[in-house]
Amino acid sequence: MPHSIALPPWAVALAPFGVGYALGALVRRVWHGGRAPAPLTRAQHRGLAGEAAVSAVVRARFPRAADDLLLRFGAGRYSQIDHLALTPHGILVLESKNLGGLLYGAPDRPYWTQVIGPQRHTFYNPLKQNATHLAAVRRYAGAVPVQGLVVFMDRGVFPEGYPAGTVALRALAATLAPLAAGRIPYRYRRAWRRVLAAHQASPHARQAHAAYVARRVGARPGARAGVTTDAPRTWGWWLPWLVLLLASAIPAPVAG
Repeated sequence: MPHSIALPPWAVALAPFGVGYALGALVRRVWHGGRAPAPLTRAQHRGLAGEAAVSAVVRARFPRAADDLLLRFGAGRYSQIDHLALTPHGILVLESKNLGGLLYGAPDRPYWTQVIGPQRHTFYNPLKQNATHLAAVRRYAGAVPVQGLVVFMDRGVFPEGYPAGTVALRALAATLAPLAAGRIPYRYRRAWRRVLAAHQASPHARQAHAAYVARRVGARPGARAGVTTDAPRTWGWWLPWLVLLLASAIPAPVAG
């Protein structure tokens, strides 16, 4: 009769956790189409932090606000919008940039410059970037007025003054105050619902947009990808730990 192998106590205690984590990792890999999402870079983490700061100010002024919308903009092309707000004066489209150092740019220049010590980086004019977002929103908003604003975090400075159409985070609340006064017409609210309904939430849309941005960044030598690339939203990191927790509640069989 074959002898059974007795597991040491520590192996018996850790077995459910190991099995749970392995199953969770497998579920996560299948959920993400066979590959795990790439970790966020430092620039992307800063971008998300900046978006959270802008969102807090916007939502304090406008009850109807939305973040991170993806709208279809032409065949196979999408526009990722950081923030939207419905105001008595129309729909406001905001782009947030969390860049440090000295910043130089003008509305008519295609690329702006960031200087940090001896290093110089270029990034695509955020006003032109937000203009694409405005066009995407107008596609669904119809005749309702749509205006844009680019918000820079306070860690960056424009020595020559902020270009028209941009504002520092510290001045955002005061800039938005005049837009909050008044009553929102019904046709504005109806247009707002159309824009929200056009949001593309599928992973395919996210992947298509990320691929488009990557092609644009890769086609420009010397570009700083972390500045011009929109930060992808990663999710599902909790799956291995959830399955691990559930598996740890199942008693492991002890051979003997």
